[in-house]
Amino acid sequence: MKATEKQTLVTLEDARSYLTSLIEDGLMFHFEDGAEDCLGYKLTPEQCAVVDANIDSISRIEAVTYKYGSPLGFAMKIENELAAAKGLSKPN
Repeated sequence: MKATEKQTLVTLEDARSYLTSLIEDGLMFHFEDGAEDCLGYKLTPEQCAVVDANIDSISRIEAVTYKYGSPLGFAMKIENELAAAKGLSKPN
């Protein structure tokens, strides 16, 4: 899954896959600040708008907000799992 392409995100697994791509592509940011403010030096305005739209889609997945509180909470959990799998210390 490419983090800068519009995705259809409707399930918890869709969200996990997208957020994993975002993390692995080095595009993790504080979602409330918006992609353009945080990633504008790496991405075009159009790509930033797509990332924001994808994060917005994830925020509407009930399982994400119920289990993790927000897309950011879920992303932080995934980031910690990826770090642990690589034997690294948890980033957050």
